[in-house]
Amino acid sequence: MALFDEPTVSESTGRMIRDDLIGWVNHSRAMFDGLQRLVWQNPYALAPQQVFDIIGTRGKDLLTWATDLAAMVAKHVSVDKRLVSLKPAGVVVTINADGTVTLS
Repeated sequence: MALFDEPTVSESTGRMIRDDLIGWVNHSRAMFDGLQRLVWQNPYALAPQQVFDIIGTRGKDLLTWATDLAAMVAKHVSVDKRLVSLKPAGVVVTINADGTVTLS
């Protein structure tokens, strides 16, 4: 008799799926937070508009991805684990036809 019982195939599979999903959420949160800090709290003292100017026509992609990710995470995790926007209140984000972003 073994000191510890080996998990069943079902238990192992369930644990791997759970751990992968938790890892995905944690990784996504870290990426989301890192990208936000680069835009809204830039470590090189760039203004948010300067950051969007650097991103250029991919600004729309960044904002779409961030919005979709935040909505998906919010749908599947508890309130205390949801993604929080660092965008200052009152900043208006405009996505231009060419994909660039203008802040006002």
